[in-house]
Amino acid sequence: MLAAGESVPEPVVSTAGAAPVGVSGNRDPTVAAATGVPRRALASPKARRIAAERGVDLAALSGSGPGGAVVAADLDGSRTVAQSTVSGVWRLMAERTTKSWQSVPHFYLRREVDASRLESWRSAARAKPGTRG
Repeated sequence: MLAAGESVPEPVVSTAGAAPVGVSGNRDPTVAAATGVPRRALASPKARRIAAERGVDLAALSGSGPGGAVVAADLDGSRTVAQSTVSGVWRLMAERTTKSWQSVPHFYLRREVDASRLESWRSAARAKPGTRG
């Protein structure tokens, strides 16, 4: 509510983010720096998916696609810290599994069971019409 004699303040219009990068085809990096809007790396959808799975920063790669876009082939040789950590985890898991098989005593239980009644029941059940088998 406004008191007597007050007027509605004019809204402040900012032009800094008026044309974000990628809207209306604007791909000039100088415009992105001037507007303060971070530029999204130019990449194919497949390259974006692979980069997200591998934890690769697309902005750090130089693309070989049209207009310098990152394509899936550019990601083939890239290795990240996340991948080396995963391979380290697998290495440690393999070492501990091997050690367990070598140092822990194992035993095997073997029993013979007469399953002739089960086999005859199965044969009779398969012979009935309307059953799968």
